[in-house]
Amino acid sequence: MISCLCVTRGDRAGLLAEAIADFAAQTLADRELIILHDRAPDVHAAIAALAGAHPAAEIRVLAAPPGHSLGALRNMALAAA
Repeated sequence: MISCLCVTRGDRAGLLAEAIADFAAQTLADRELIILHDRAPDVHAAIAALAGAHPAAEIRVLAAPPGHSLGALRNMALAAA
């Protein structure tokens, strides 16, 4: 399996939507996209809605507790993969 990792604050919905669409357009069957953020539940819902626009793609949206460094968030996404 190929795991693509995306750590985001969820504040650039347009760019995140493009990244999700690019992932969904890939043809390799054994792949997943893990999107990790450390923001409020409303941001989680917005990110989940963007991912939900591509139901055929394996996309997981995960929330981390706030206050972690970017490196720690990347490590969490890697562990989730």
